[in-house]
Amino acid sequence: MSFYTISLGLLLWSHEEEIGTLSLAMRKPYSRENCLAIALSFTLVLLYYTYQSSSVRGSKDASGIFRGSGFLPAYGTSLSGLQIATSDRSGTEPPIEKATSGAFRTATMNVEKMSISKALIVASLTSDDTQWLHEYFPQWTRFIYKVDNASARLTVPRNKGREWSAYLSYIIDNYDRLPEVSVFLHGERYQWHNEDPMYDGVLMISKLRLEHVIEQGYANLRCTHAIGCPVELRPLDRSMLSTYSRDRTQAVYARSLRELEPNITVPSAIGVPCGSQFGLDRSTIRSRPKSDYVRYRKWLYAADLDDEISGRVLEYAWHIIVGKDGVHCPTASTCFCGLYGLCDLACSDVGSCQGRFKLPKYAKMPVGWPEDGPGRDGWPESRWWETL
Repeated sequence: MSFYTISLGLLLWSHEEEIGTLSLAMRKPYSRENCLAIALSFTLVLLYYTYQSSSVRGSKDASGIFRGSGFLPAYGTSLSGLQIATSDRSGTEPPIEKATSGAFRTATMNVEKMSISKALIVASLTSDDTQWLHEYFPQWTRFIYKVDNASARLTVPRNKGREWSAYLSYIIDNYDRLPEVSVFLHGERYQWHNEDPMYDGVLMISKLRLEHVIEQGYANLRCTHAIGCPVELRPLDRSMLSTYSRDRTQAVYARSLRELEPNITVPSAIGVPCGSQFGLDRSTIRSRPKSDYVRYRKWLYAADLDDEISGRVLEYAWHIIVGKDGVHCPTASTCFCGLYGLCDLACSDVGSCQGRFKLPKYAKMPVGWPEDGPGRDGWPESRWWETL
């Protein structure tokens, strides 16, 4: 745009007679130099707002590090050479991309991403710190449900099924005014199942290729197969019965899926990456009538299943409900490339790529992560991928 603006200034400069006429009509002395100065000033303004469109104004946190959605810190390190390439499909180094000559293409992709209407649907507890969603993603519409607070601005009729009461309530309440892409996730920034080497939700969401979600209709935010793939449940196998949550889920899964979808044939194997975080496009949601989602929520509240098991049933039934096969486990390389634009990763097997994810020993993140906790109690070291 700056090229055309400067051209406009030069054009005005070369038409001194017309400028003089304009000056008389407006009673202002618009000389050739004035016009060129105006054009250059306008160029600077355009460049400023172009930058702002891909880099949200940030602020310094308690550690003095600048934080904004355009340039993000690598877990407390400096910003030198750091760039979040949300849709750049060129060569990358996990977990972030170094600034290269492809920056213009990245900015173009960011503009395309901004043109897609999008929303974050967040199932959170009152104790969850959700400020990161406001800080890093102001360009998204945010639906932050407080499932344990009946007086919250966004809440649920009943807190059951973990995140699923919030997810279903969002679809029911917004069915007629859905954005093009809805991304469903949990409230805390750092979660063990986030698809990022240090489990950072900011970096995960920043890299999302929304056009891929639209192409696929449904996209699980996890690419690494552990846990959930290739097979998590065998609903027709009654041999594994225990108090372990997977076995408890398997024991009730077939009956529950038939209650959710009476005409369905229960698959013999169920597999999908765990975590209950995913993206849906508008047409996929609306491929079912609103009444179906109302029915799913009624089932959730009425089912004789506890919070954990009812949530796990929906976690491993949802991909089927939205039209995928019983086992929906895209290869890690295909997922990383399509969903996050990371297309040059070294992937030694179908379920993982080098330097992208380590399955931790525990599900609860250490307090103070990532400043505190890395390298202890089974949690990976900071920047562990650099030693591979």
